Amino acid sequence: MKRYAVIVAVTLLGGCQSYVDAESELSAYVTCNHRNSIRFASQAGDPLSLAIAAEAACPGEEVALLKKLNEAKGPGGALRMMDQIRESAIRSNVATIARTRS
Repeated sequence: MKRYAVIVAVTLLGGCQSYVDAESELSAYVTCNHRNSIRFASQAGDPLSLAIAAEAACPGEEVALLKKLNEAKGPGGALRMMDQIRESAIRSNVATIARTRS
């Protein structure tokens, strides 16, 4: 789990200081998504819809991460980064759901 958070952080945050500042929030967001994906995998439905629902079930972690990104990058930069992080989380959630189901 930690490895995934580091890869996402380095890729999306570019290894800048905001990576260090948001590390614990990013880790909490990634962990929440991973746990929800495993839990949602047992439900009926297509993996993408379940992956989106799993991501949406982490509102507190998302708000905390967005707050840290906002402090480091400003509102516009934070929203762009959060969109990229959210897209990566959903892709990862789809993969987790597929692996869990197989």
